[in-house]
Amino acid sequence: DKLYISCKYNGADIGDGSGWNMYGKSITQVAVKDLNADGYPEVYAFNDFPSSSPNINAITCIESVCSQIGMRGAAGGPAPENYCGGDSYSIEKNLVIRKYRLCRKWPAASDRFGTIAYKLDRNSFGYILNSVDATAPPAAG
Repeated sequence: DKLYISCKYNGADIGDGSGWNMYGKSITQVAVKDLNADGYPEVYAFNDFPSSSPNINAITCIESVCSQIGMRGAAGGPAPENYCGGDSYSIEKNLVIRKYRLCRKWPAASDRFGTIAYKLDRNSFGYILNSVDATAPPAAG
């Protein structure tokens, strides 16, 4: 299966769009949000593939050009400490928030969750979601 995102600008189709290989995955949520406040909302698709890597596909379209958004810590990166799955995603305060279940270290432990926040940044290759400390106040800019 493939997920295809097609985009329009002022009612006209934008060429090429983007597609992702979704074999063995299903989309659990799609969000449209302008995280970087540039006037062009991004599309975020979250999937249910069991993995300690982020399960986010993202695209941005600016006028007539669409491109995929990179992901720091994507496939091949280390798993979060005490990661036990059960990922869920939300968008809060212009951050993508990933919540996951923490493994129990001993039988008496209650269910606990860890979180990772991602901020949309621009680098020399385009846009990328970087992990940030969600408890720190946003940097002035």
